[in-house]
Amino acid sequence: MKQSFNSVPGRRARPLLAFLALLALAACKSGPPPSIEEVITARIGEVETAAREHQLKEIKAVVSDRYADDKRNSKKEINQLLTYYFFRNKAIYPFVRVQSVVSENPERASAELLVALTGTPVAQAEDLSGLNADLFHFVLEFSLEDDEWMVTGATWRRAELGDFL
Repeated sequence: MKQSFNSVPGRRARPLLAFLALLALAACKSGPPPSIEEVITARIGEVETAAREHQLKEIKAVVSDRYADDKRNSKKEINQLLTYYFFRNKAIYPFVRVQSVVSENPERASAELLVALTGTPVAQAEDLSGLNADLFHFVLEFSLEDDEWMVTGATWRRAELGDFL
């Protein structure tokens, strides 16, 4: 069977065109890597989602084995506190407002955030006024460990509704 002159180059060009299309697609998706601040903010968002979905294991996985705080808690004590809170509250809907993320160096960062923990979903800070919520102000310390940003320390205190508004 004879092939026409026009069909042979087309067949040979298809793999090359597919390869060039993949390169173009990769170029569109690439760009500058996310900043440390963006990565930390995304990590906080992952924890917020895990809390909403009652995925305690995923939250505990973000706590570093080196965790230590000013209240003399280690990873073990923090995990026990998390377990107790999740056991006590069957539905947890966090409302998180990241105040700032500061990168001290390429392997360390801190994040200041306000967290409201409620039993019903909250869309905006104003919704908190009519709810029974636990309100906290956190400063979380993060370190890069094996290419993962892990919480290595924290300070927290009770927050007021006005802090969110």
